[in-house]
Amino acid sequence: MNSPLFEIILLIVETTQEAMKAAKLAISLARVHRARLIGLNIVDRTVIDRLQRFGDKKRSEIEIEVEENGWKYLYHVEETATEREVGISLLQEEGLPENVIVKKAEEFHADLIVLGTPRGRRGVRHFTEAHIERIIENAPCPVLTVT
Repeated sequence: MNSPLFEIILLIVETTQEAMKAAKLAISLARVHRARLIGLNIVDRTVIDRLQRFGDKKRSEIEIEVEENGWKYLYHVEETATEREVGISLLQEEGLPENVIVKKAEEFHADLIVLGTPRGRRGVRHFTEAHIERIIENAPCPVLTVT
């Protein structure tokens, strides 16, 4: 019997519509391939710096909000995966997204990385073409981007 194409799928969980579309696709792929899903949210300190510069909140307040918001989306993805009978682990890490993604894909021996990529929008946080290129160039497995 052939082994499944994907055993471990690393899903990058963010607060964008595209990331939620990516989550639905990753959950479906995990279900079909009976793969384990790892939901990863990344706390990027450069984003917190930007939010602090352009807002009036304390850095500690922004950090708490960003981390809590990340967990909120992680738990939403977990609920959806559980409803679809897909095994999932949740993780929140700090660092530059392109570095954390590659490191975690290596650490978990991921067979696929799935992430949402907003098209043409400039927001506080999104993956630029340069970010995507660095992830693809350094990833130990295929990368599926969802727009």
